[in-house]
Amino acid sequence: MWQHLSAVSKGLLCLAFASFLFATAGVFIRLASQYASTEHVVFIRNIVGLLMFTPFILKKGVAHFKTRQPLLHLLRSITGISAMYAFFYGIAHFSLSEAMMFVYAAPVFVPVLGHFLLKERVNAHAYLIAFVGISGVFLALQPDQGGDKVAFHAMLLIGLFCTLMSALAFICIRKLSHTEPAERTVFYFTLIGSVLTFFLVYDKRFSFSLLEWSLLIAVGLITTLAQVFLTRGYSYAFAGKIAPASYLTVVFAGFYGWLFWNEMPDSVSVCGYILVFVAAVLVVKANTPEKKTGESFND
Repeated sequence: MWQHLSAVSKGLLCLAFASFLFATAGVFIRLASQYASTEHVVFIRNIVGLLMFTPFILKKGVAHFKTRQPLLHLLRSITGISAMYAFFYGIAHFSLSEAMMFVYAAPVFVPVLGHFLLKERVNAHAYLIAFVGISGVFLALQPDQGGDKVAFHAMLLIGLFCTLMSALAFICIRKLSHTEPAERTVFYFTLIGSVLTFFLVYDKRFSFSLLEWSLLIAVGLITTLAQVFLTRGYSYAFAGKIAPASYLTVVFAGFYGWLFWNEMPDSVSVCGYILVFVAAVLVVKANTPEKKTGESFND
């Protein structure tokens, strides 16, 4: 049956499953955060990812992972780990769908940041789309009536920091893609990420119960597997044809939040989610070349 599907259909299914896995990982991140610090969760996620990547390294050989872009890999890792830290912290304090939205709003700002950092040409539409995206973020995040407004705005800054770092990481990945294969970029991210986060946890306790270890390891396993399906999905078709499927993560996360924690966004928040989604789709389509239907990158 799989062989009879079109390339676009295969890509959509891979991204839909990756979205389900990312949302599921969010549940485990929140559960693990009840027993471990954000530093622990981020460190163990990277270590598990590195261990899962080891067989691939042995198969390809060390020579395949030599690079002439060490500083760019370092910058990509710093921005990626910063985004991951803020994202994991946000999952423990925001609703699941809100935390997911911060990451998925990042592509909206990539063209604007690319203009300033890489001198890429953009038109006025990119700024309009970015404005729509940021408006969606502010609509989606409403402070609780009577709640601590200072605490809310502090959390909002953490969420926006996650969005900014994610966008910068995307720019680094795009720059690296000109000379580096995807597996090399992933390898250095997990390696450097493991080293960087080690310094955040080396003096902290690791005396977790079997259940707590299971939750922490599950975060690494599920997020790494989700990344595999995400990468595989984009190997079948251009992003403009399939990328909207990745926003199912917010839908799945919203369902999990309602099912396990009785989280329910109001109508204003839903409008914000829609604005972010529309802005992101417009960005993807504006930056995707045309490609014949049914053509696969694997052909």
